[in-house]
Amino acid sequence: MPQSTSKTKNSEFLRNALRRTMEAWSKLERTFSQVAGGADYQAYLQHFYDNHKDEPNAKPLSPEEFYQMVNDESGKRPRCC
Repeated sequence: MPQSTSKTKNSEFLRNALRRTMEAWSKLERTFSQVAGGADYQAYLQHFYDNHKDEPNAKPLSPEEFYQMVNDESGKRPRCC
C-alpha cells in the first residue's frame, strides 16, 4: 500500500476519533450539568429555535440573560414559555 494512502487513512481515522470523542465529551458535560442542577443554555436555544423562531420580534436570551433568569428563579427549572 502506498505510504500516502496509509497516511490519509490514518488522518481520517484520527479526525473521526477526535470528532466522536468531542461529541461524547459534550454529552457527558451536559449530563453532569443537568444532574448537578445546572442550566443548559444550548438546550434552551434548541427549544427556542424549535418553538419560537417564527414569532414576530422573537429573539433568544443572551447567555448572561439566561443565567440571570435561572438565578432569579432559584430552584425552578428555566423556562421561556
